[in-house]
Amino acid sequence: MRFPGQVQTAIEVLEGIEKSPLPADRFMGFFFKPRRYIGSSDKGVVANLVYDTLRHKAALGYVLGHARLKSTPRTLVLAHLVRSTDGVPPVADIFTGERFAPAALTADEHTALAALKAADLQKAPAHVLGNFPDWLLPHLTAAFGDSLLAEVAALTGRAATDLRVNTLKTTRAALEDTLHTLGYPVVPTPYSPLGLRLPDRRPLFGLEPFQQGHFEIQDEGSQILALLAGASPKMRVVDFCAGAGGKTLVLAAQMRNKGRIDACDVVADRLTDLRPRLARAGADNVQVHVLSSERDAWVKHHKEQADVVLLDVPCTGTGTWRRSPDSKWRLTPDTLAGVCATQASILDSASRLVKPGGRLVYATCSVLPAENHDQVTAFLARTPDFTLCPIADEWSAHLGPTCPVTTPMLQLTPLRHGTDGFFAAVLQKKA
Repeated sequence: MRFPGQVQTAIEVLEGIEKSPLPADRFMGFFFKPRRYIGSSDKGVVANLVYDTLRHKAALGYVLGHARLKSTPRTLVLAHLVRSTDGVPPVADIFTGERFAPAALTADEHTALAALKAADLQKAPAHVLGNFPDWLLPHLTAAFGDSLLAEVAALTGRAATDLRVNTLKTTRAALEDTLHTLGYPVVPTPYSPLGLRLPDRRPLFGLEPFQQGHFEIQDEGSQILALLAGASPKMRVVDFCAGAGGKTLVLAAQMRNKGRIDACDVVADRLTDLRPRLARAGADNVQVHVLSSERDAWVKHHKEQADVVLLDVPCTGTGTWRRSPDSKWRLTPDTLAGVCATQASILDSASRLVKPGGRLVYATCSVLPAENHDQVTAFLARTPDFTLCPIADEWSAHLGPTCPVTTPMLQLTPLRHGTDGFFAAVLQKKA
């Protein structure tokens, strides 16, 4: 497929994402499935065009307004290409109206090209410079203060690809050697002792080491959250919001398949996806439970039986904007309020599972204080049986001597740590 065809396909994908409730990655999967004529390299170009446009949607919309053009998927892509520094062809050679190419430039679009190129963003509002919804400004300012624009710029960039070695089957050094032999220039991640990092996106699922269960794709920050649980053989551990089970697999490896893990979720399809991952990884100490809600009777029946409860609660996902830039534009104040209420309810219910002297790890993939520090502070105020464990002590015990933060709770960001934006707090129940 030639570049004009790739551009037109990206426009069609953006039009579909705009109308669909599905996340962008899932929508693209459904979009490409019946279109077998689109090769893998073409899909990569299309995906980059789509994600880059979504990452910079606020700035591109501002530029379009300056040029007196309405913001649509077509004009957003047009503005992105006009302002691109990646050496793309002149847009008049892309928007030709020829077969597979976008329709030819209209008279208004022709007239606007110079204004699109020349638009100055220096005096634009902070939410335009940072490419996020304007209502999030006070929340992000509370999170980042004077570093706001630098932090959100890092959240707007492309993410590297992190792998987690499955220590049930191999070692990090052995996997690193194998992947180098296969032409994948991985390097160890700086914080997680289980991680390897690729600088770019490459096909990985077809590799023999993946098929054999030697590694999973998992951001280093996510690996760190699971390691902070401090799971060890013979423990009983509950992964209460297990989802597709990335952290469950870390726990199983840390426990050397001994003890018991209960992987719970309220969405049955997610846990269905977990079963083949468990089999591939060779993890056999996991029991899967579909719950009706966070207050399912299963919680009452297993009260005070868990050594560790890991709560990677539902959140706004603001820490994953590098990978899911479309999600930021779906957020609303009501979404945040609803998520915070759900998080508090999950904390109150799942904390009942922790035995005296046991630990609870509260985690999100968000950077918003309302979902993180504020939630933990409020929980501790209403639940005096729990105390906060300083994160530096937990890091030293489970990850290494040098904790990258000085605060009592952990907040990782792409700018400071090269991970997605993850939060964690470790709480202990009084004996």
